[in-house]
Amino acid sequence: MTAAQEMEWVLAGAGWARWRWSLEGETHQFGVSYTGQALETLLDATADLRLGARFTYATLESEPEGWRVFFAAAGEEVFVQVVQYPYMQDEFRWNDAVLLWAKRIDMRSFIDAVRGMMDDLLAKHGRDGYAREFGKPFPAGPYERLTGEGGHRES
Repeated sequence: MTAAQEMEWVLAGAGWARWRWSLEGETHQFGVSYTGQALETLLDATADLRLGARFTYATLESEPEGWRVFFAAAGEEVFVQVVQYPYMQDEFRWNDAVLLWAKRIDMRSFIDAVRGMMDDLLAKHGRDGYAREFGKPFPAGPYERLTGEGGHRES
């Protein structure tokens, strides 16, 4: 199953960004803050899938809520679950977690959408512009791992 996917990472002021993911006629948006490493974990999770991992996840932290996106590889597809947490820093966050949606999607399409999102982000801001606008350095290591230009993450 190959469905069109579109992604956009929008810098929304110092310390804030928004990930927009459109898939199969649905659009999901996740506002994230500098308190976490949302883009880094999304890039690492995507690189994990590209490199053959069977399971990985990305953490999207906002204040105080957040989301975790779980990925389970299944051949050429990946099963994705998005879980929302009301308090990401709370030790009991699992108690109030809510499954927002779950889908099986084409893995190559997902990886390509993330890479396209990053191409657009870099074309618009560049690495230095990203750092100036977001207030944190561009996640070069995870990006290079995704694109195949860097090494493998240590476990």
